[in-house]
Amino acid sequence: MRMRYAIIAAALAFGGAVSADETPEAVSGTCSYALDTTGDAVAIKTNGDMPVSLWRSTGDTVTAVDASQSQSTVVSTSWTPSSGGLWTLRRKTQLPLAEEVTATVRHSLTGTQGAGTAASPAKIVDAEELVDEEAGAGYVFSLEGPAGLLAALDLPAGCGVESADDGLWRLFSSYDGCLYRWGEAAYSLDALAIGPDRKLGIRDIMPVAYSGDNWIGDVAAASTVTFIAPDGTTTLVAKTGTGADAEFRLDKPGRWTIRLSVGGVTKGEASIVVTGGFTLIVR
Repeated sequence: MRMRYAIIAAALAFGGAVSADETPEAVSGTCSYALDTTGDAVAIKTNGDMPVSLWRSTGDTVTAVDASQSQSTVVSTSWTPSSGGLWTLRRKTQLPLAEEVTATVRHSLTGTQGAGTAASPAKIVDAEELVDEEAGAGYVFSLEGPAGLLAALDLPAGCGVESADDGLWRLFSSYDGCLYRWGEAAYSLDALAIGPDRKLGIRDIMPVAYSGDNWIGDVAAASTVTFIAPDGTTTLVAKTGTGADAEFRLDKPGRWTIRLSVGGVTKGEASIVVTGGFTLIVR
């Protein structure tokens, strides 16, 4: 009795052969399994790695897909990349199986590497490329390899990576062992949660922020700002859109409560202590 094994992804073997038929000593019942041996992307680094040998059987269709998703059929038993970057090789068999393996092709093999400057960034596709290129501080590059390549990079001795403009990266001289650094970055601050109490003088005017749609920006979104004075007096101010103004003055010393609500539901609340001016009592 002969048993046929379904080899998933390993069927696209680089520099080797895969046998699909084995003769076991004994078989009891029916069994099947799938083996994924792809692991990390295959790195094509030198001209000696091209062309790539493909394992295939009669009736199989092998296609090569580059990062731009331009697809071409591979009709022979070998494949020579036409450009650098991240490629996916897919083999469709006569069985209901789809097998694939990914490969990174260095742009230096196809003359599209880049000079490593801001005007001509280098295109990096595998983790060892920066070291092999003997890159140093000031080297500018983009990443065109698989997901997680930034964290996997082997960095040249004494260098770290910093972000540059337009999604680029740049090596810098690291004197303290720093491997990654970023410049200024915009971020959002959630001020809805309970925060520290505020304090201001009675003559100060503090702008009050409001939004009817959680700061998304709908100019027609309605909200209500409620001012509760220390003596319990309540003032409701209707607002539309998103903004901040100082139209309402906190003119009584003591603890004020300012509440933002939308459709009757409280979205945020602040507690503010207003201090009075100088008081002289004569008896």
